[in-house]
Amino acid sequence: MRLLNWMITARRACFLITCGLTCLFVYFASQLHIDNRAEALIDTQSKACDEYRTYLKRFSSEHIVLVAVHLARPVGDPEVLRRLLKADAALRQIPEVRTTTSLMDISTVRRTVDGISKWPLIWLPNKDRPVRALDDNLLTLLRTTYPAVKQLISEDLKTIGLFVELRPGDPGQNSTGMIETIRSSIHHAFGSDAVAVHMSGGPILMEAIRRHNVENAFIFLVCACLVGIAVEIYVFKNLLVSIFIYGVSAVAVVWTMGFMALSGVSLNPISGMAFGMVLILTSMTIIHLVTHYYERYLSASNRETAMREAIASVGRPGFMCSVTTAIGFASIATSSVPTVRQFGLIMSTGALLSFGLVYLLLPFLLLNLKWTKPRRLAMRSDDVLARIHDHIGRSVFRRGSWYVAAAALLFVILMAGLPQIQIDTSLMHLFHRNAPEVQDYNYIQQTLAPHQSLHLLIEAPPGKVLNAQTLSKIREFENSLVALDQVKSCHSFFRVLETVYAGLFGDEDLLGLYRSSFLFQQIYRRVLSDPDSRRLLKGVLDFETRTLCLSLEIAEPRKREVTVSAAEILRLANQQLSQIGQISVTGPELAAQDQARKLIRAQMTSLGLALVAICVMLMLQFSSWQMGLLSLIPNIFPLAAIFGVMGWFGIPLDNLTIMAAVISFGLSVDDTIHYFSQLQSAFERSPTRGAIRGAVKEAYRMSAKALISTSAVMALSFVTLVFSPFRPTASFGLLASVAAVIALAADLVFMPALILSFDRIQRMILNGSIAKPKCNTGASPCS
Repeated sequence: MRLLNWMITARRACFLITCGLTCLFVYFASQLHIDNRAEALIDTQSKACDEYRTYLKRFSSEHIVLVAVHLARPVGDPEVLRRLLKADAALRQIPEVRTTTSLMDISTVRRTVDGISKWPLIWLPNKDRPVRALDDNLLTLLRTTYPAVKQLISEDLKTIGLFVELRPGDPGQNSTGMIETIRSSIHHAFGSDAVAVHMSGGPILMEAIRRHNVENAFIFLVCACLVGIAVEIYVFKNLLVSIFIYGVSAVAVVWTMGFMALSGVSLNPISGMAFGMVLILTSMTIIHLVTHYYERYLSASNRETAMREAIASVGRPGFMCSVTTAIGFASIATSSVPTVRQFGLIMSTGALLSFGLVYLLLPFLLLNLKWTKPRRLAMRSDDVLARIHDHIGRSVFRRGSWYVAAAALLFVILMAGLPQIQIDTSLMHLFHRNAPEVQDYNYIQQTLAPHQSLHLLIEAPPGKVLNAQTLSKIREFENSLVALDQVKSCHSFFRVLETVYAGLFGDEDLLGLYRSSFLFQQIYRRVLSDPDSRRLLKGVLDFETRTLCLSLEIAEPRKREVTVSAAEILRLANQQLSQIGQISVTGPELAAQDQARKLIRAQMTSLGLALVAICVMLMLQFSSWQMGLLSLIPNIFPLAAIFGVMGWFGIPLDNLTIMAAVISFGLSVDDTIHYFSQLQSAFERSPTRGAIRGAVKEAYRMSAKALISTSAVMALSFVTLVFSPFRPTASFGLLASVAAVIALAADLVFMPALILSFDRIQRMILNGSIAKPKCNTGASPCS
């Protein structure tokens, strides 16, 4: 308190120094980068993530775009094939494209009267075949022996798939133009034959994340700003003053952006929310200070005296609010996901910054500028909001037991939704169901064969040869996998050999390949020596590390727990292949499930840490363990609201909604601190049992306006996130706004009703309220 009073005395110097530092932070903020690859959203240190990246490095790529072209004519039409060749050539001319794979590249070998010759899926014109043609016999064979071909042509022959692998580029590079170049090249090549072009893959999703990233952060910032100004107009009764004073919040945002840049934190869907949230925190601190400043100004002799009295009333509770909020955000910094950890650290710093900047800048603006002098104060005591909270207060004091019963019933209903909460941390969950990225992804999944859900990697140890006997054991194991109910198909090294064998000896008896180890070895050598056949091995055999990959398509992976299938497959592999080499099971869904489990554990730990730490801080704030524990009661309701709404309304746990409980708890405690501070002060002035009802009314009167205003800022700002293009962000906004409303009701309605309804709680408050020496709020600083 002495420091805050000194800041009033030295307000001009504090204001000028802060403005000078702000100019420096403006420069730092301009260096903030956008996370174009969204790598901060992934726990790169987890074993599941490491195994999936190993798979991508050896058998696939995170830079592949799958293009699905829906055609007006069937693929077998010679003109369609000519245009496919044209599209393939056009894509290869794009500098950012490394390679392409289409039906043009699929071929094997077969035996003819002239010996062994190439057998392409699409025949180009020659003297024997004057027009391009699709070999139906080979396509039929490949659908049986080479499951990957299903991703290049649909069953009805009306959709063509093209794999486009892009060159790794600068993470900060804007790839929108390159993606549009691919789309326009395909449209130009196919002309009127291309009814629709759908694109999906890692680069498409990352570009959408990058594009919506800036949009999401900007919209939330603007909406939070407008909401804050609207609420401050109620406080100041003056638009110009409200906008000017709100510049303090803008300074806090600039400082936060500067700290993000200095800390190396990039802008992503989670860290981008920091700007709007800092704006909210600053607005809350401003409203509490200004509201009490106005109240004191009505009876004080001058503005400086009113400011000192206001600080004596809300300075310590306000500082404690910033500390508890910082603790709540810091607790999520234990997460293993980089962006969650960074967000927690940035926001814990921002919570303390917002408090400090308000007290460094606002006293100077309110006390030194003539046009910030409070006006039309009479309106504040008889406006609509004042009449509303007065009516609510009278109702609570008359029917307190009713409100306690209603609150208990609401709590039970909310907690009943807890068992229904689902988990979803996949990348596609980031977007709304009607987003173009989701529509394209769903079309590709439904029309072409879906991507394999799980990949089993078998890596031979150094010096060990994958001989015919070893390969035979792996094939037997593959047959046992395909026999499982949840496995629909398997794309593997053996399917490639069967394709070549069928071309040489016919497809009537594919098992003949495995009856003779000599024949098996000869076919294997033939595949390795023929460039066309060897191309089919991409994705199933890594020559450098001698690793085999069995890609499994899991039946209805969204309806069946992928981890259960992966655990069963790994168990079978360890039983049958333990002597062959190192075995691992990976896949995007498996990595997402693993991250979800770790996130839940980490956030539950964070919530526990926040509860303990904030409880200790509350005990210190009120100098009483009874008051500290009692003040936790209303904060149980916003937690129940978050989990209850998630369960009842089908909002899944993900990378962002899992943080809503911790963040909302840290914010809702602020209202409790201010209310209980006023309640304790009222008891200190009259510490008798008979004064209990009057003290509760006095605390309600002194805190209601500010609490309603700050809760309105939180609820209305967060609810604007509902319109975010990111589903987790929209869900977070809904949960946080509901929690803000429930927290306000718990503090202003439930707690007064609870106190007035139970004698034991009244005795607890009386025992916990320790009378302190009255602070001199005049010219002398408070100690």
